[in-house]
Amino acid sequence: MKLKALRPFYKDGGVILDGETFETEEQHGRELITRQIAEPAEEDDKPEQKRRVKKEG
Repeated sequence: MKLKALRPFYKDGGVILDGETFETEEQHGRELITRQIAEPAEEDDKPEQKRRVKKEG
């Protein structure tokens, strides 16, 4: 299920930021929609790539 985050939350050891699109299982997606954490994504939205954090030093 493709969703769009309405506010930041943790998923799979990372953070999904508000406005970011992502995929999840159907049951988890319905729970996020019910809790108003996410909404169904538009068909043309593509899941964003995971962000990489570059270590300094």
